[in-house]
Amino acid sequence: MKRVLAAMAVAGCATALVGCGADVDTNVSTQVTESADTTSTNEPTSSSTASSTTQRSSSPTSEKEADDLVDTVACTFSSLAPEEFFAGLENCHPNGIPDSYSCDGPKVGQFQFFDSDVKATSTAQVLRELSSSRVVEESGNRIVGWSVLGSTAIITVVDEKQGLTMQQMISSDKVDPSARIKELGLADQ
Repeated sequence: MKRVLAAMAVAGCATALVGCGADVDTNVSTQVTESADTTSTNEPTSSSTASSTTQRSSSPTSEKEADDLVDTVACTFSSLAPEEFFAGLENCHPNGIPDSYSCDGPKVGQFQFFDSDVKATSTAQVLRELSSSRVVEESGNRIVGWSVLGSTAIITVVDEKQGLTMQQMISSDKVDPSARIKELGLADQ
C-alpha cells in the first residue's frame, strides 16, 4: 500500500511540474486572441462573441518585479541550495499554487519552489520509501535525491523542518540525475 501511495505521489509531482512548467522569456512579446461566435436558428436568436487579448512585454517595472521575486525565492529557500545556485536564476514568477514559484536560468534550468509543510513531508517520504527513488544526501532536515517515473526524473531537495521543497524535471535518458545534482552544487557526494 505504501508503494502505491508513493507511486501516486511521484505521479502527482510529475503532473504538477509539467502543468506548472513553461520556460518564460520576458524579452518576448506574446499575443493571444480568442473569439467565438454562436448563432441559433428556428429558436430565439442569440449571438455571443468573446474576445480576449493577453500581451506580455518587457518593461522596467516587470523586470524589477522579476528581480524582486528572484531575491525573495533566494531568501526564502536559502536552506535548500547554495548562493551560487540562486545566482544562476534569472526569472521567477508565481506558478498558480499558493506559496510556490517557477524559476529559471540558462545554467540551472527550470525549478519549481514550494513553501508547504505537506508537500515537504510527502516528498521526503517518497524519496525515502519509493523503490524508484534515490537519496543522494541526507543531513539533518535536508534531503537531496531524485525519483524516476518512466524516462522522467524529478530532482528534489527538501527541508522538512522549514517545509520547503525545490524540484526539477529532467529526462533520465539524457541526463544522470545524481550527476546533475552534483553539477548544480546541491550535494557534495
